[in-house]
Amino acid sequence: MKAKIQKAVASKIDAIGLPILALCWVSFFWGTTWIASKEAVKHMPALQMVAIRQFLGGMLYVAYFLFQKTPWPKGNQWRTIVILSFLNFVCSNALSTWGVKYISSGLGAILGTIFPMWIVIITLFKGEKLAKLAIIGMFICFGGICIIFFDHLKNFLNPDFRFGIFLSLIATFTWAFGMLYTKKKAASFNPYFSLGLQMTISSLFLFTCTGATGTAIPLAAIPAISWWSMAY
Repeated sequence: MKAKIQKAVASKIDAIGLPILALCWVSFFWGTTWIASKEAVKHMPALQMVAIRQFLGGMLYVAYFLFQKTPWPKGNQWRTIVILSFLNFVCSNALSTWGVKYISSGLGAILGTIFPMWIVIITLFKGEKLAKLAIIGMFICFGGICIIFFDHLKNFLNPDFRFGIFLSLIATFTWAFGMLYTKKKAASFNPYFSLGLQMTISSLFLFTCTGATGTAIPLAAIPAISWWSMAY
């Protein structure tokens, strides 16, 4: 009996501890990628950096699932993937990375936490209900970030940061739409294979944009620090 109780307790700890560990892992590495992105775009066009990063990452995903002989999406699934590619990677990821070039990292962190606020606003606008504790928790988290980066709040009034703030706000808004659309539409096929396809499709669009506008620089001109930042 004692062994069964110990086993049950250990299982309960795993059920609680592993998700918390995963959250901490994601928070650290995802959070620090903003620093890497800011370092990369100091030395090359932001959209080109995003295009290269998403192409390499997307192709790794696609290659893996092709090796696993995962079925390709069918019919309307492609439409969902293209829409998510535009919302999550062309708009949200690309614009937020571009915006980092024109704002401080602290201000970027504050703007990034606006993302869940958009979800609350959109959800309420659609007439859906959210738990009061969830809404309170979001505002507490937002307030905590503002306290941590309090010295950067004055940057909202800096005219030099306006373009970056504008890009970052659009990025968080489209990210919220992408998240809600994913929840509604993307449950019928492999989400990780879809992620790779989204990144690859978005990278092709961004390569086209940078090529058409003549903003891309030769690959040989990209310094090592930008390549290492993309790898991170």
